Amino acid sequence: MEKHGKIMDIQVANILEVLKGSHKNDSFSLNAGIDAGMNWLSRAQDATLDGGVGIRFSLIRGWGPSYPETTGYIVPTFLRYFEITGDVTFKERAIKMAEWELSVQQADGSFIGGPLNKGVGKLVFDTGQIIFGLINAYKLSGAAKFLSAARKAGDWLVRVQDDDGAWRKFSFHLIPHTYHSRVAWPLVELSRVAGEQRYRDAAKRHLGWVLTNQTSNGWFEHAGFTEENNTAPYTHTIAYTLRGLLETGLLIDEQIYIEAVRKSTDELLNRMDVSGCFCGAYDRNWRGSKSYSCLTGNAQLSIIFSKLYLISRERRYAQAAQLVNDFLKTKQNLGTKNTNIRGAISGSTPVWQTYERLSYPNWATKFFIDALWTADESLNEDNVDVDFRKLLSFKYPG
Repeated sequence: MEKHGKIMDIQVANILEVLKGSHKNDSFSLNAGIDAGMNWLSRAQDATLDGGVGIRFSLIRGWGPSYPETTGYIVPTFLRYFEITGDVTFKERAIKMAEWELSVQQADGSFIGGPLNKGVGKLVFDTGQIIFGLINAYKLSGAAKFLSAARKAGDWLVRVQDDDGAWRKFSFHLIPHTYHSRVAWPLVELSRVAGEQRYRDAAKRHLGWVLTNQTSNGWFEHAGFTEENNTAPYTHTIAYTLRGLLETGLLIDEQIYIEAVRKSTDELLNRMDVSGCFCGAYDRNWRGSKSYSCLTGNAQLSIIFSKLYLISRERRYAQAAQLVNDFLKTKQNLGTKNTNIRGAISGSTPVWQTYERLSYPNWATKFFIDALWTADESLNEDNVDVDFRKLLSFKYPG
């Protein structure tokens, strides 16, 4: 009973801490926010003991187990931080993550979905995201084992793809998802690194299917996690869909993908709150769930806006990215002594709302850091006359 009482005390203290609301962060600086976020992600890795990154910190349950999917695309964030700061510990952490991914890869090249040991089964989306980590580890280290594992994963994705370009078997809830565009993106990256056209072909087949599911007002069918969620998908999965199209369009110079992204983002820009936030989910008429905001999706949209500014030089995109980032900064607590949440971004605001309720998922903080970097680079006045492709072709994609 005494142990149970202590756990309850910790839970209450955690919840009271976040109920304080927004954080002014008057002394916020780009580096301070990024450093705090990276240190929190490092604590998320240390919490698991196996080399992967813990899925989330829950205000109720504490730290969760390693999550192969998001560990995969956190690798490039760590490598970019290493490149910027020169702190070798972040390179070592990234390689440790990639090594752990090798240890959990299935014999057929796939990866099990969900957090470690939850029995979700093989998943297309998770396998695609892990390719990012393997490719980036290969680029840094030159170790053939990482490229070999990435190719095995890519081969599996090609084998299980349906004839129309969608993925249904080994898809979450066994239904097709337009956010699998973010699986097409790593396949194109793999095609470039491995020199295999079939990965690129599979990516284009999928994106062809994705485009057939965009409505006249820019909204996407099948962008949710479930059939029910498809009616009003989270901003998070809408942004997944858009980012996959945008990055692939840039990589293979397909303007049709980029224009599809602009069609959607322009609708979203018309619905951005004056504070710089978006609703947590949107239905087919772009009516939003105004009771909460999905912070993860906000950060992802900021990245897209910054990249669209680099392409178009239309100031509205840069202004939107900056406004979203300023809003997100108020949701990062830099002053608390609670290291379980210091520097992290919660899934939703208010934190008790639908998406990742009462939790700080590792991917929210990852995308927040990436958003700050991308906006800073796009708004750098020294880059105004630089070929945008040099800026968009980041060394560590993901």
